[in-house]
Amino acid sequence: MWAGRAFAVFTAKILNFNITSDFIPHWVYAVQILVGLSVPLLAAAIPVYRGSRITVQQAISDYGINKNQFGTNRIDMLVSRMSGTGRPLLLSLRNTFRQRSRLLFTIGILAVGGATFMSAINVGESWSNTIDVAMNARHYDIEVKFSQPYPVEYVEKTVLDVPGISEVESWEQILAARINSDGTDGISFTLTGVPPATDMITFPIIEGRWLQSNDTNALVINHELLEGAGMKVGDRIMLKTGNKEMEWTVVGAVREIGARRRGQNIAASAYVNRDYLARITGMEGTTADIRIKTDQHAALRIVSGQLEQQFDSAGLHRISVNPSTERMQELKDHLVVIQMFLLLMAALVAAVGGLALASTMSINVMERTREFGIMRAIGASSDDVLQIVVIEGIVIGILSWLVAIVLAWPLGVIIGDFAGNIFIRARLENVFSPVAMAGWLVLVILIGIIASAYPAWREARLPVQQVLAYE
Repeated sequence: MWAGRAFAVFTAKILNFNITSDFIPHWVYAVQILVGLSVPLLAAAIPVYRGSRITVQQAISDYGINKNQFGTNRIDMLVSRMSGTGRPLLLSLRNTFRQRSRLLFTIGILAVGGATFMSAINVGESWSNTIDVAMNARHYDIEVKFSQPYPVEYVEKTVLDVPGISEVESWEQILAARINSDGTDGISFTLTGVPPATDMITFPIIEGRWLQSNDTNALVINHELLEGAGMKVGDRIMLKTGNKEMEWTVVGAVREIGARRRGQNIAASAYVNRDYLARITGMEGTTADIRIKTDQHAALRIVSGQLEQQFDSAGLHRISVNPSTERMQELKDHLVVIQMFLLLMAALVAAVGGLALASTMSINVMERTREFGIMRAIGASSDDVLQIVVIEGIVIGILSWLVAIVLAWPLGVIIGDFAGNIFIRARLENVFSPVAMAGWLVLVILIGIIASAYPAWREARLPVQQVLAYE
C-alpha cells in the first residue's frame, strides 16, 4: 500500500496535478486477500494431482532422476558431440535439460521479466526518437503568442532588436469547427496560417502536397484529422471560423507531433496560406503569433527573458513566450510514468523469477546429491561442484534472455503505440535498444549466479560420507 501511494504521488507530480484523497476502496483489500489465498492453491493443484496419481511403488522408488531420462534425447546427443569444452561445462549443459517442465517454467518467468525490462527501455528510446524527429521538423527556437494582434512590421522590428535573434516569422492562428452534413458543429481544431514557403516547419508529408503561394481555400491537415476525424485528401469540407462559413479543399496531410494548440483537441490542426487567412479574417498587416530563430540555441531561456523585457518596453502584451525545447521536454516527461511503472513491474517479475530459479536449482541439487557425492569421492573438488551448478544457473539465465529478446520487440511496440495514442495521438518511431539487451543479459547472469551459488555452496560443504548415504 505504501509503495502504491508513493507511486501515485510521483505520477501526480510528473503530470502536474494534486491527489485529493488516497483512500483505498474496501474491494481492493478483498481482491488482494482472494488472490493471496487462491494463487498458491492453484499453483500447487497440478503437481499435487499428478503426485496423487502414481502408485506407492513408483513413489518409493523415485529418486528424482532415472537413467532412462538421460542420454536418449537430441539435446543430450548434441552435447555428447561437443568437443573442446571442459567437462564441468558439458555436465552443466546436460543437467540444465534434465527436468524440462521445471526448466520451461523458470525460463518463462525470467523471460517475462526480461521482456518487460527491455520493453520499458525500448519504449523510452522509441519515445525519445519520436520526439527528436518531431523536434527536427520544427526549425524555430521560440514561439510567442500575443494577447491581441499587433502590426507585423512593428512586432518584427521589436523582435529583431534583441541580440541573438536571427529570423522572425509572423503566423496567424484561429479556432475553426467543421460543419457536419446535418448542419451541426463537428470537431474543433486550430487553423494556422503560415507562409507557404516557410522554412520554420518541414513536417513529413503523409498524403498529397504542401501549401503553394497561389493557394486560397487549400487546407493541409495533420495526422490527427486524417486518422481521427475521418478527413482525407481531396475532401471538400465546410468550416466555421467565427461567424463565417466557408468551403475548403484538403490538399495534403502531414505528420505533426507535439503541437501546442488552442481549443478542445490539442492534437488536431490544419495549415493554410497565411495571407489568404489574414484577408478573409480581416487581419491583414497584423499578427498575434510569431516564430523566432536564434543563433544562441544553448541560451534560449536568456533570450526568452530578453524578449519579454523588450515586449514590455514596446507595449506588446504577450500571453506566452515558449522555447521549443520546453515543449519537447514536457512530452518526454510524460513517458516517465509509464517507463517507471514498467521497470517496477520488471523488477517484481525478475524477483519472482530469481526465486523460481533458486527453487529450481535447490531441487536440482537435492536430486543429484548422491551424484555429486560420487564425483567428489573420485576426485572432484568442492569448487568443481560449485562451478557445475553455477554454470547451470547461468545457462538457464541466458536461455531466458534469448526468449525475452523475442518477446520484447512486439511487447514494446504494443506498449509504445498505446502510450503514443494517449499522449501524442500517433504511433512511435520504434527502435530496439542494444543497451536494453546488454543490460538484461548482465542482470540475468547475476540472478543466475546468485540463485545457484547458495545451494551449490551448501552441497559442497557436506561431508562425502554423508552425501553418499543420502536417500
